[in-house]
Amino acid sequence: MSIEQNFSGALARWKDINLTELQKTLDAQGIELVDNQKESVVGRKALADKTKEFKKLPEVEKPNTFKGLLKGM
Repeated sequence: MSIEQNFSGALARWKDINLTELQKTLDAQGIELVDNQKESVVGRKALADKTKEFKKLPEVEKPNTFKGLLKGM
């Protein structure tokens, strides 16, 4: 193979990769991941707060609120 053929093949491969579209896709996925992580942190914090409140309840009230605690929200 000549240098020109190697270069043509490499250039064709580079076009197949379509780097600009790949970058857009990866950027969108990264933003979605960050958003999901934020939601997860907020959800865990809310559950932790509800658990603290549940522990403060008198034993008589705990069975009534236990189901709501398991559902999370």
